[in-house]
Amino acid sequence: MKVTILSKELIVPSSPTPSDLKTYKFSFIDQQIPPYYIPLILYYSYDHDSTIETQSQITIKLKTSLSKTLTHFYPLAGRLTGDQNAVDCTDQGVQFLVARVESSNLLDIIKSPTIQDLNNLVKVDESYVEEQLAIQVNLFDCGGIAVGVSMSHRIGDACSISSFVSHWFTVAKRTGPHRGVRTKWSPTRPLLVYPTRVEVVTALIWKCGTMALGDCKSSVAFHTINFRRRTKPSLQDHQFGNLFKMAVAVAHPTENMASRVIKLRDSFNKIDDEYVKSLMGENGVEISKANFKQIRKFMLQEGVGVFRFGSWCRFGFNEGDFGWGKPFWVSSANFSDENSIVLLDSRKDDGIEAWVVMSHDNMHKFEENAELQEFVGDSKL
Repeated sequence: MKVTILSKELIVPSSPTPSDLKTYKFSFIDQQIPPYYIPLILYYSYDHDSTIETQSQITIKLKTSLSKTLTHFYPLAGRLTGDQNAVDCTDQGVQFLVARVESSNLLDIIKSPTIQDLNNLVKVDESYVEEQLAIQVNLFDCGGIAVGVSMSHRIGDACSISSFVSHWFTVAKRTGPHRGVRTKWSPTRPLLVYPTRVEVVTALIWKCGTMALGDCKSSVAFHTINFRRRTKPSLQDHQFGNLFKMAVAVAHPTENMASRVIKLRDSFNKIDDEYVKSLMGENGVEISKANFKQIRKFMLQEGVGVFRFGSWCRFGFNEGDFGWGKPFWVSSANFSDENSIVLLDSRKDDGIEAWVVMSHDNMHKFEENAELQEFVGDSKL
């Protein structure tokens, strides 16, 4: 697959950022996040028999709606300050790239995508970390389009990028309410009593992954937990920033699924209203550092199998309609950390699509696991 960059330009907010909002300070959680980017790719097919806009019209529409969206998400158009603890919100702009993909059909590519193919569809160069956001619109010869979004993890988490693209979708269609960087509260929502899809799938991959590693004295699952809805009252989903912590569950390699689900649920439930209030209190920095130190301790121990999970489920990426229909597939990119797993909603049904990174030998053992095969199917198309 050959990708050629056709144009590069900076898209600035349609309205200037007010002077009292020129500095966006990072929280102590933001400051602990490594300087890397969260990649998201949305794939759209093209119906030649419909009245859909041309690729040129779509590109113009994306630029215009992005400019309007940035007015509500003004830190994304800024640059890091010298000490990297804040964003200078003086509307420097977001890099917007348009690329041509020389390929017969977008569907053919995603049937068996390589990591390099995915990386070519989204700007993942992390050598220049001052930028907070980059967009790459990929135009396929078949008429299909892939929109790559790359957002700095220092400024926000997966829920934040969901908030941004959801607003972008709305502006592009010129319908619905305006939402931006929010600080208000909303009514609380009760947690489910029974195990969620994410808990069950995490337990399955954790168990089968541990078996693939072989000689382990114990196995640890780290899982990012979005704590916006774990406070009383709960924070709004559109609250921007890194509002997550890592839940930690430890199991013996031979423990069954039920035991792992219970341990995962217990670890998730520890990140509750009381924990979040402590995190936001005067001892919050120490609590946050302790969480990272615990993770590092496990990762350095010999004989411990470590798995890192992140869930993008229920973030609405599959509903991403700019005005020409919903994406037929959604993916991330830039996978490199061994034994890391990203969970996304399946497009077809209520299933989950799991992106698993393991060594070649361990991946072969993982894929051959009989218990795993009972639940695995092709969910992309």
